[in-house]
Amino acid sequence: ICQVVGITFEGRKGVLLNFLPAAKSRFTGNWQEHYIKVRDGGPRYWSVVYLEDERTFTGLRFDLGY
Repeated sequence: ICQVVGITFEGRKGVLLNFLPAAKSRFTGNWQEHYIKVRDGGPRYWSVVYLEDERTFTGLRFDLGY
């Protein structure tokens, strides 16, 4: 699953991309309609911010589970 959310990151337009495993997901059929914040899910869950104007990625984060 990849969730895409428009954000402001350090005063710049960005797109937050949340990546979550789909195989063992507990999400219901309407997961697309809710912001997903992962806590203690382990390194399978990760996110990154894409800065549209700069065409670069920043803010790579892995949920380490602790």
